[in-house]
Amino acid sequence: MKDSVCILGSGVWGTALAVAMNNKFGRCTLFTKNPATFNSINHSNTNKGFVLDSTIKAELDLEKLNQYQNIIIASPSYSIRQVIKDLQSINLNPEVNLIISTKGLDTVKEQFLSETFKQNFKNQIMVLSGPSFADEVIAGNLTAVNLASEDEALAEKVADILSSDKFIVVPSTDVIGLQLSGIMKNILAILSGILTGLSYGENTKSAILAKGISEIKLFARTLGSNQNSSELGIIGDTLLTALSKKSRNMSFGLNLIQNPNSGHDKLVEGKLAIETLRKIAKKNGVNLQVINLAADCLSLAASKELGRLKSLIDKAFSHVVLEV
Repeated sequence: MKDSVCILGSGVWGTALAVAMNNKFGRCTLFTKNPATFNSINHSNTNKGFVLDSTIKAELDLEKLNQYQNIIIASPSYSIRQVIKDLQSINLNPEVNLIISTKGLDTVKEQFLSETFKQNFKNQIMVLSGPSFADEVIAGNLTAVNLASEDEALAEKVADILSSDKFIVVPSTDVIGLQLSGIMKNILAILSGILTGLSYGENTKSAILAKGISEIKLFARTLGSNQNSSELGIIGDTLLTALSKKSRNMSFGLNLIQNPNSGHDKLVEGKLAIETLRKIAKKNGVNLQVINLAADCLSLAASKELGRLKSLIDKAFSHVVLEV
């Protein structure tokens, strides 16, 4: 292998990871299928409105992915099947580590992304997740995330490769818990946005989020999570995403209430994942009361039935916080 780490996916999050890796290695390649993005990065040193170091380069030739030991996948969840096809088309070297930083589910097979990748590749599959707004990573703010692998030694080795003084990667073996929290926190963030839009106070939001985190842990244990060193993903990322208006999912929920007649992001992660997550929970005999509340709230908010929505929350609150 010529180089250690590259990024597959040229959105804002992929750009942030490229900046973090560039800060560590003094160079980074970001793979894209978009010629306009390729030209913007390589000729103008810009992408998604951010000015980049000249040592960050874009690459269109996916065959060159085989030159790297670690590929961080930063494509959105709705395009993950195309990513798999692309990697299969280049006869991906089985010695390459695939690191999933995408937060979402395989909505076709109703399973975690790591499971889908395992079914298609013999490579080592890892998950990178944690409290990390892309713009803050790009700005060089101190950030800490989890890297999970079923192989503890591999998690430690690759975490050390990815870590720098400002982007700290903490190894974990909790592949399932880290992915689950990355999905559920987006749904909790939509609910938090709805609550904020309806002028519920911090007490209400904090209570519901606390119970939501309890549901993440409960569901994760049911699915076999060991919850080993995954606090950054389970707790940190949930708090970050659910309490900040910088979060796409929190802002989505808020805008459903405050701007009901405006166009809304149909590809927001929490909205895409919620029904598939509920199906997985049902299959495993888990009653996700906070997530079910979020789904009901999302439906009523989308149909602009705000009176019924507030009544639902008022009636459900005590049941949710007492029973979870």
